[in-house]
Amino acid sequence: MKALLTALLMLGAIGILAACGGGAPPEPAVPDDAAAESQPSVPNEGAEESTPQGEPSGDQPADEEVSSGEGSDAAESSGDDAVMVAGRPASGVDPDTGLEINPQEVVPGVDFIVRGEIVTATLTPQDSPEFVIIAPSGTRYRIEAQPVPDIFFEDGSQPKPHEYSIGLPVQATVRQEIGAGATIVVQSSDLTLLLEE
Repeated sequence: MKALLTALLMLGAIGILAACGGGAPPEPAVPDDAAAESQPSVPNEGAEESTPQGEPSGDQPADEEVSSGEGSDAAESSGDDAVMVAGRPASGVDPDTGLEINPQEVVPGVDFIVRGEIVTATLTPQDSPEFVIIAPSGTRYRIEAQPVPDIFFEDGSQPKPHEYSIGLPVQATVRQEIGAGATIVVQSSDLTLLLEE
């Protein structure tokens, strides 16, 4: 009878342990000091590099956005911080003529204004000079201009050949001929050299 009672108690105890998720008793926790001693100390040099790009690190508030190059360019090209060429806007619509300035897309047969700086100037032949102008946006325009004797600074003075230098600001009303294809070669009859302000 004693053996039967012991067996029943053992089965009851096993049942209770199984119901409670029992098993081997938990191992005693190792104090932090002992854990630190068992592992060699390594300086945390790569902590900043491990932060994924675009996610705020511990130093930045979570609601602060990380600005990209594009966002800052957009901020510079709007409002009071608009990009200028010789004191004139390099984008938007010219208030005097109503023409678009340095458009992102050239539409054949539609006049627009190019404002930028000389990259190259080919003055020969004199009756059909060609200029490569770069706008602040990075767009390059190849302009077939009026004859060299008809090109002036905005104050009316005639430039000497050595004054057609790289970086000189210019403005021209241009048009791409219909059927010109996928090119940014445009024609102008009023290319003007601008004076720096």
